[in-house]
Amino acid sequence: MNPLIERISWLPHDIWCRLRENKSKITNLDLRKIGIDKILPIVTASEDKGSSTQLRVFQVREPLNSKCYWNFVEEEDIVLDLGANIGDTSVLSSKAKRIIAVEPLGQAISYLKENLKLNDLDKKSEVIRMAVGKKGWLFLEENEKLNWSKIVDIPNEKTQKVRSEPLSYFVNKYKTNLVRMD
Repeated sequence: MNPLIERISWLPHDIWCRLRENKSKITNLDLRKIGIDKILPIVTASEDKGSSTQLRVFQVREPLNSKCYWNFVEEEDIVLDLGANIGDTSVLSSKAKRIIAVEPLGQAISYLKENLKLNDLDKKSEVIRMAVGKKGWLFLEENEKLNWSKIVDIPNEKTQKVRSEPLSYFVNKYKTNLVRMD
């Protein structure tokens, strides 16, 4: 898609978010909006113009996926949350026996840990700063929308070097039976 057309297509969403955004650090993931009688506190990244902004504005992200995921997770699951970002999906995994949250972006890690602790999930969770891919090192390019950050071949002023392991490494090491990935 032409980058200009893509940018223009996001304008209504961006304008709506700017008008409606709650600037407080903690917001609620209000699952009542998707038919689940639960409200979960979420700490958002104030500098993030992506998923954190969506959570502050709408109190839910990807409603259909969130509802299906919430209903899918069971008490005996060991969840591998790949691309955990600030932890909203990790928090949706709260019914699971264990949560392994993998996130390569350094600035998301503190929010991820805080959200697990805020929702009393820190004792059954492990946070790993790493990428999933070819074993070795990869370059992660940061984006103002944290959830849009991506792996690139050539480093630049926006990249950080992150360790990477293949999916099988995590599945075998943690004996996971449920994988959630971006």
